[in-house]
Amino acid sequence: MPDARYLDSLVSRRVQYRYRRTAFAFDLSQSLFSSAAVDSGTHLLLATIAEELDMPAYDRFIDIGSGTGTLGIALAGSSHRALVSVDRDALALAFTTRNAELNGLTEFVAHQAITVPEYQGEGKELVVSNLPAKAGEPVLHSLIAGIARRASLAGGDAAIVIVRPLAEFLAGELGSLGATIIAERRTANHASVLFRCPIPPEEPDAELHLPDAFIRQTVRFEGPMKAYEARTVYNLPDFDRMSFRTALAFDLLRGARLSGSILLYGCGQGHLLLGLAQRAGKSSLSIADRDLLALEITRTNAAANGIALEGGVSVPTIASLSDAGLPGDFDWLVIDDDPTPGSLWNAEVAATADALLSDSGKLLLVSRSTSISRFEREMRSSFSQISDRRMHGFRASALRPRR
Repeated sequence: MPDARYLDSLVSRRVQYRYRRTAFAFDLSQSLFSSAAVDSGTHLLLATIAEELDMPAYDRFIDIGSGTGTLGIALAGSSHRALVSVDRDALALAFTTRNAELNGLTEFVAHQAITVPEYQGEGKELVVSNLPAKAGEPVLHSLIAGIARRASLAGGDAAIVIVRPLAEFLAGELGSLGATIIAERRTANHASVLFRCPIPPEEPDAELHLPDAFIRQTVRFEGPMKAYEARTVYNLPDFDRMSFRTALAFDLLRGARLSGSILLYGCGQGHLLLGLAQRAGKSSLSIADRDLLALEITRTNAAANGIALEGGVSVPTIASLSDAGLPGDFDWLVIDDDPTPGSLWNAEVAATADALLSDSGKLLLVSRSTSISRFEREMRSSFSQISDRRMHGFRASALRPRR
């Protein structure tokens, strides 16, 4: 879990919500989906479930892609049943856990995973999901099949909401699975479907840690010293061409002298890790990220390019880097991240650098220009600039802590 003060600073607002005569409160964040209110898709799915299903008949609810946890917590809290919340983003799970505690859930498990976890246990389940709108059809195909399989193995049902333009795609997927439709509701923006599959679908033909469904393509990119090939995935930027911020970081790396042990936080598709490897020679490289998918594709691209990693740790936020069991004394801490407005990002970056860097260690920040400028103003007594690059509203700055 991230530092409590830092997590508090990520809360954009607390909203009240009522479901099945039960009052709920949810902390939302601009770092996660639907930061202003319980989104209309979740509201539609909850209404459909309340009208059509006997919720006390289920032993537990499984929320796939939980976000801040509103969907699963409303179901479990109003039914006094167990909840398992699944998300690939550790920050999402931190907020789900926070909201589960806020609403007094006693039987709750947060599970970080890229795909739908296999059913292992006893009891009837309702598997629910507010499917991401821009995931890509291969990813949605894999998620829908995984949800159907888990629900059928548990002798239960599934409930999905999706944006209206993808309603026919969802209908086709459920038809190919032989699903029985229990109920369906549509609005101008969303479609919700309750269904069951009497026979479990076949095991998905995908790797355990990095499902093939997420792989978009293999692309050749220009690194700071030479070109390289990388596999890219849906749901992360820099999938077909180099972004301005990555190109800017590469430009700074061309003139930087890197050696010793290096920790990268903010992996993306793995581009920055590959660029660091080109400039760092035989340095020791470690990675950390809040997104499990980013960690896995970065590990995949590192291995494909002959780069050995010392470790890879999934952590909720920068604030938790110093609490994640990582050793200190890194020679370089590289952070590619954008702060949430109003958060304690500057202080947490500084605290993380102080905890993890050696006496002669250096910090490399890649972010929006305004964010790094604020960091430098607020932390001017703690850091001095070594080198700096700016382009199209982004900056890459190498800084030396004043010890």
